[in-house]
Amino acid sequence: FWTEDQLVRFRGRDYRIVSRLGSGGMGTTFKVVEIDGSTKEHMGTYVAKVAHSAETGQRVLRAYSLARSHLGRHAALSAIFEVAREARENDFIALMTWIEGAPLGEFSGVFPLMAEEQQETSSEALALRWLRVMCEALDVLHRNGLVHGDISPRNIIVSGGDLVLTDYDFVAKIGEPITAPGTVLYCSPSYQAKRVASPSDDIFALAASVFHVVFEREPFEYSGVQAKERGLNWEGVDRAKFPILADFLDKATHLEPDRRFGSIIDA
Repeated sequence: FWTEDQLVRFRGRDYRIVSRLGSGGMGTTFKVVEIDGSTKEHMGTYVAKVAHSAETGQRVLRAYSLARSHLGRHAALSAIFEVAREARENDFIALMTWIEGAPLGEFSGVFPLMAEEQQETSSEALALRWLRVMCEALDVLHRNGLVHGDISPRNIIVSGGDLVLTDYDFVAKIGEPITAPGTVLYCSPSYQAKRVASPSDDIFALAASVFHVVFEREPFEYSGVQAKERGLNWEGVDRAKFPILADFLDKATHLEPDRRFGSIIDA
């Protein structure tokens, strides 16, 4: 049971819970501040991850341990400050750096206004810039044999004019069988079927996430039913205004897996 202002001891330091940020399939995140034991001053702000159970805790701990050493290599990857020695119930699994901003999903419906604010020439220009940044960040993980595994508008933070990828609950090694599909709305059919992890799965989920935010519609929904076998739902969208973006999104989410982007270099 977690409450605001509760003090939690983790890896020899004291943290105060500020607020609950949200819950996903693997656990709950909280905004926390480190408290100096003697002066009671705030020493820093972080995001703490607490797993739902001991079983998921082991999986989350492994994921964060795999990712941790690679995250300082790109500004668009939120860093992991600390991980637990072992997964235990009612304890933090990991601490990530706090990123000021809002989830990308909150900009669905106002994306053209965001493009104007960012002084971009069009919504497509902003989408392409942000896609490039996310691809560069994912390339760091992929080059080190890892997939993020849960790209979604909730796990991408808009901070100033930049994007930062966060939440590493589903990080896995490329080529390993998938144990959990991440956010089903955005993951590829092969990932959802728990086949082996591939870089193309991250690119698929990234494309689906961007589609949702830019066009303010669930990417694979047709008449209220999710149908990934039909591809992205472009009905009513003027693709002529998004020629480069539309081609990218279609290829990233192609119905035939071997026709999707196989790597970040391809993308």
